[in-house]
Amino acid sequence: MLEGLTLPPDNWIPPEDWIPPEGLEEALREKGWTGSFYSEQEKALVEKVQPQSTEKFEENWAKTLQNEVNKNSPLTHESWDSFLESLSTEEFNEFEKLLTEVSSESGLRQKEAEKQIETLLREDFSPDRFTHAMETLNRYGPTDGIRKLAEEDSEIATYLRSTLPEFKQTDSQNQEKSIQ
Repeated sequence: MLEGLTLPPDNWIPPEDWIPPEGLEEALREKGWTGSFYSEQEKALVEKVQPQSTEKFEENWAKTLQNEVNKNSPLTHESWDSFLESLSTEEFNEFEKLLTEVSSESGLRQKEAEKQIETLLREDFSPDRFTHAMETLNRYGPTDGIRKLAEEDSEIATYLRSTLPEFKQTDSQNQEKSIQ
């Protein structure tokens, strides 16, 4: 990444509001740079937020979980804030990596479902009806999209409900809500 690049002076101060590209500071450090992109105030703030030890982090997280289990409710914003503040930079990066992996897996499942929908609709409906159905589902999401399609093109909505499990579940959830 940095081949042939001259390192900035160690006392270089970046322009105000400049955000370094992710990984640049670490890459420069690997090349021997000892400077920082952050002011002394920013460094002090980061040090203040970072926990003193992993033991403290584990203790805080255990307390947070125990408190929430006792309440028999999901974590509150305050609990999450407390947990995130107790993470070191390395721990936070690992946590963020885990969340990214989980969200990318659900994104892949969604893309697979979209391909399945496209294949089924293209086979049985005209290009105009197919395009309209896909735009509606993308714009409104599965729950509201299927409801909107039922109003505009009941044949496609009925077809989707009978063919794909995602829409069967959405439809039964809607019926339960309307009964309550």
